[in-house]
Amino acid sequence: ELAGTSLLSFIHSHLQDKEDTKLDTTNGESFCPQQLQWKITLMRCCILTNATPHQLATYSVSSKRNADHVYNLLCDPNLMKEILISDGPKYFRYTSMLQIYHSILASSSLSSVTSIHDNDEKKNNNNFTTIKTNDIFHRLALAIALEHAAPIEIFDTQITIDPIKRYHHYEMAYLNGELDESFSTLSTWELRMVVNNDASDNEIQWCRDMIRNYRPDHILHQNDQWRYCNIVRSDVVYKAPAWIGNGCPRSYQQLISGGGKCGPRAWMGRFACKSFGIPTWGVRQPGHAAMSHWTKSGEWVICLGGPNWMKSYWEDRNGVDFELETRARTFCGIGRHSGYNEEKDAYNYGEYEKNVFWLQCIVEIHQEVQIGLQNGNYLQRPVDERLWSELVLLQKKILARYVTEKNVQRDGMFLHCNTKRNLANIIQERAAIEENCSFRDDGTIIIPASLCRNLRQNGQNVIQTKCFLPEGGNQIHVRGNACLEYTVNVPTTSLYTLRARIVTVHARQNTLQVKVRDGSLPFFASGNGMNYELEIPYTKGYWEMTRPITVELCQGINTVFFRSSENGSMTIKDFTLESI
Repeated sequence: ELAGTSLLSFIHSHLQDKEDTKLDTTNGESFCPQQLQWKITLMRCCILTNATPHQLATYSVSSKRNADHVYNLLCDPNLMKEILISDGPKYFRYTSMLQIYHSILASSSLSSVTSIHDNDEKKNNNNFTTIKTNDIFHRLALAIALEHAAPIEIFDTQITIDPIKRYHHYEMAYLNGELDESFSTLSTWELRMVVNNDASDNEIQWCRDMIRNYRPDHILHQNDQWRYCNIVRSDVVYKAPAWIGNGCPRSYQQLISGGGKCGPRAWMGRFACKSFGIPTWGVRQPGHAAMSHWTKSGEWVICLGGPNWMKSYWEDRNGVDFELETRARTFCGIGRHSGYNEEKDAYNYGEYEKNVFWLQCIVEIHQEVQIGLQNGNYLQRPVDERLWSELVLLQKKILARYVTEKNVQRDGMFLHCNTKRNLANIIQERAAIEENCSFRDDGTIIIPASLCRNLRQNGQNVIQTKCFLPEGGNQIHVRGNACLEYTVNVPTTSLYTLRARIVTVHARQNTLQVKVRDGSLPFFASGNGMNYELEIPYTKGYWEMTRPITVELCQGINTVFFRSSENGSMTIKDFTLESI
């Protein structure tokens, strides 16, 4: 480790022109005109090595616009650094990345902010623009361009996801306050593990709507490890999956309804987190599939599997190497916070940029085998073919050693708060509304489901949660064999239609048993009570009213009981009684 640190210091001290202005990269400052040329040259060399001059030349000669794209890339040190420190385009497809990137910038005014030209070279070239490289919208645009440079198909289809539409989906979701509050603090590297969601944009929207409607408590979960992805433990039954079939592609909506074993459950967990803007990394373990995701503490945690990175891997990378990199990227120096610095227009990558990034560029230029590959062939290489990779590994280990909860705090939380409201704030405002039975002039009675008299007696079978609906208040989630008891006072004996406003996510639903008892008679009085059945529809995660049934209520106080079946689960907002 000392040798690696000493060599890095040697590189900095001997390649650096001491007469030029120094750049403190640990503070996340942008490059300036006096920036040391060796760093810019190193990045250009790295890009040319991976993209190949032939690929870039072929792309450039096809049109003047494409030539401008390449010129902008190689003349903008901030953009080069952001691309390289975020691991570059998928499969080194630089030309595809450039096409997507500039298409997004052209389609969204939020993702592209042209800054003042700062040197003569840029002034003399009207085609050169410097982008505000670290704003959340630009980071989002760049993450999509990097990750979708290799086309991603919608789950179980051959339909390619449109990266431009994917950008606008997450941009609008962010502005509407539908994403996790930490979304604006994510780096481009982390955002790549959000936007590679293999669901369609419509299905991503459905996931957010479904969890808000059906289980808002998963959004407000106090344990970061299970926020959002707890929907798997609560509703994806561990069994052989029941897909629709008949030529229909599989979908996440089918998955939550039909259940599945470790693989489908891991898919659903990753899908739920990504839909709310939380980065995830797939995890495979011997004979098992799981998932991992980023948390606000900066730590990555494994869910739905054993918490053992040594036995984990994904694609061609082992878990130990991935977890080590996440910790190295997280450490930003004692007393400093990582995240976007709006005043400096820079994302603070901290010590990772200073101690790892430049060495990693040399690794790319030498085309050394990547360390941490799952196949284990790395150590079989001669030392001279993995020297720089070894130095990168040592630097990561040094940085990871210093990671604590205090020095991984993020700046940039709640950026653009004037254009969006946080999920938690929205639900807190609406939950403050006091709920009571409402009696309308036309004789309609609405009974909030949260007014259940025997709520605690049902234990975990009935959960009261806050509600995201515009009227706010609370709702209840019913699962298993539960009995709900309500009282209602009516002026005269009459027939009423009874309906419930509910959400369900499972295609197979049972009826809700209903019993109405005259509250003026003794509980065990003979003939006291009428039995009914309320049919429960499959609402696919959206609010819907049940079909009405006719019940008779006696003058005065009536007690209404609802009993769910052992295998049923539903969320109920209220019950509506309308006089016939």
